[in-house]
Amino acid sequence: MSMNKPQKAYMLAKANYETAKETTSGYEHAFIIREGITNGDGSVPELLWMLEDRSEEYFDQCCDKLDSDPKYKQLVDEEREAKNLLSASEDCLIDYALSLPMAENVRETLSKNRNSYKVHDKLLDLAFRLDTRTVKA
Repeated sequence: MSMNKPQKAYMLAKANYETAKETTSGYEHAFIIREGITNGDGSVPELLWMLEDRSEEYFDQCCDKLDSDPKYKQLVDEEREAKNLLSASEDCLIDYALSLPMAENVRETLSKNRNSYKVHDKLLDLAFRLDTRTVKA
């Protein structure tokens, strides 16, 4: 399947965000193992928010220690930047979907509700269901 520019940009931004998110989560999990952080039963949580049967103070101490790690801060910043780029590419892809031929009242309704979760996802889906060989963006 060939893709047009808005579709390609979206797919690249989405892949970049997913990679950044996985990298940050992987670093956090490695931190948990390195620091010997465990649940109340001795098991190891995947991420800090999954910590169970521990005091709030213990949780806060773990979070503070992770947040003070410069490498973790860098990864979080990169993930945030990737998320912002994904959001911008989603907006462009939605603009593309709304530029397609459709009844004006339908376009107006979709445009007004483009930030609604359901409409947002439907517009993204619509932009990928097109036969891109016949549309140039």
